[in-house]
Amino acid sequence: MPVDKRKESPHKRIAIAIEMDYAYPWHHGCYQGIMKYAEERGGWKCIVDPFLVGTQSDRSGEPYDGVVGRIDQTSAEIARLHDIPVVNHWANSPAKDLPSVLGDDIKVGQISGEHLLSCGYRRFAFARIRNNQVGKKLIDGLTQAVTAKGFKAPETWFYSASFEEDREQLSQFRDELLDWLSSLKPPTGVAALDATAARYIAQGCYELGLEMPKDIGIIVQSSDYSSDTGSPTITSVERDHIQIGYEAAKLLDELMQGKASHPLQRLLAPTRLIRRDSTDVFVCDDPLVKQAMRYIAEHFRENLKVEDVADAVYTSKSTLRRRFEEVLGRQIKEEITRQRTEHVKVTLIETDKSLAAIANEFGYSSPTQLTRSFSNVVGMTPSEYRKSIPPSDGAHI
Repeated sequence: MPVDKRKESPHKRIAIAIEMDYAYPWHHGCYQGIMKYAEERGGWKCIVDPFLVGTQSDRSGEPYDGVVGRIDQTSAEIARLHDIPVVNHWANSPAKDLPSVLGDDIKVGQISGEHLLSCGYRRFAFARIRNNQVGKKLIDGLTQAVTAKGFKAPETWFYSASFEEDREQLSQFRDELLDWLSSLKPPTGVAALDATAARYIAQGCYELGLEMPKDIGIIVQSSDYSSDTGSPTITSVERDHIQIGYEAAKLLDELMQGKASHPLQRLLAPTRLIRRDSTDVFVCDDPLVKQAMRYIAEHFRENLKVEDVADAVYTSKSTLRRRFEEVLGRQIKEEITRQRTEHVKVTLIETDKSLAAIANEFGYSSPTQLTRSFSNVVGMTPSEYRKSIPPSDGAHI
């Protein structure tokens, strides 16, 4: 009877099935997370092997103890043949019913919809690749968010994933994109599946003379280096790819030890929304509310009161309150607090400023008042929020 060398080995040999030649943050971020778990655990020898060639011709003669990464159908079959536990973190994998750790795409779609609603958009569209599972879940979440507020489901435009592969396909993609953008009635909030598509949409708006974000606002489901470069920069809902990789490795460890608990398909919520130029606007058909929102955006750092806003737009507090509730479904004070809180979030993430400095910058009387207001909106203190946000995984966020 052949000896199972996996039982004799003092360490665990782990195949990382990730193609490292792609400069995608989700590839490299997940790899970092897997390696982080391996280093903390100890006793793992990790080999980057996206096609599991090591199961067929490995110099060491030692089989893998586990596989984690982007598991396709062939890799899943090879692992099953050799009785190797696998964990997948590729949402669009054609291999079904694998133990998986994935981003919560429905939640990303919901957050995208809520953000576009908060910017004042009342018409919505979505650009997605055909036969893409991530896109299907994103549109489900986006639809849930906007229809819950009484608006129509987003208009969906489908395009081919291979549109950049040759001149003919790119030409067809551009023609279809321009036709689709021309069919949208401004102002429309557009959600894009990826940063590449978002950049082409922004370019299409430029060619057609559509102003961004006044006519078309764009939000993307996860950024890459192009999201915060160029003009306009693109708003994005960010995922913690490092944590996805870490949790996938942790689940693999549980499977190898026979200690895995259900569910074996686990979802990780997105970490944050980064508001950039592509949605930095408030669009509204009501001129009074639009004027008031513009004033709030310009003065929210001050100790702004409802009467200050009413005076600035030459109306009474009661009239402005009524119009706000009719148009936005929220009170003026809530909007002032919301705008301040969103900018405080960005400051907490992107700087190491003290709470005292942030309180002074945004018009709070003290760090205590800042903490109280922030906690009421976010559900945690500013310090807890800062600690809860992971470092960038290379996505230039």
